[in-house]
Amino acid sequence: MEREVYESLKDAFRDQRTHEDNQAFIRRFVEKTDTHSLVRFSNHFRVERLSGGVALRVHSGSTIGFRSEQELLDLVGDVDRFESRHLPGTWGVRHPQHGPWRGPTIRNGNRLDGGVCPNCGNRLPVSRRCDFC
Repeated sequence: MEREVYESLKDAFRDQRTHEDNQAFIRRFVEKTDTHSLVRFSNHFRVERLSGGVALRVHSGSTIGFRSEQELLDLVGDVDRFESRHLPGTWGVRHPQHGPWRGPTIRNGNRLDGGVCPNCGNRLPVSRRCDFC
C-alpha cells in the first residue's frame, strides 16, 4: 500500500481533526523539527525526520517519539512529559486538550470495526487502510 503524505501541517490538522487548542502547541515543535514529511495513519500522523530515526507520532491528545528528554525540552519547553511505553527509549508530551481517545463509535456506543487486513492479518481501522502494509 502506498504511503499518504500530507502537503502541509494544516492539511494534517484538518484530516486528523486536531483540536484547535492543540494546533498552535503542535506547530511550535514540528516547525523546530528537521521534518522530511508528514505521513498519514488512521489515528495519527507521523513527522518523519530528515536525519532518520524515530518519527514523532502526533495523536489527538499526545505526541511520542522525542529521542530524549533533552530533545523534548529543546523542542517543546519545560512541560509535563513522560517516557513512552509504546516506543521504548523515547519521550512524549500531552497536548493541552488530551481527553481519552475512544476510537470511532456509532450512536449506540458500539465500536465500529474495519475488519482484518487480507495481507497481514492485523485489525484494520474503520478506514479499512492497513497501517502496516
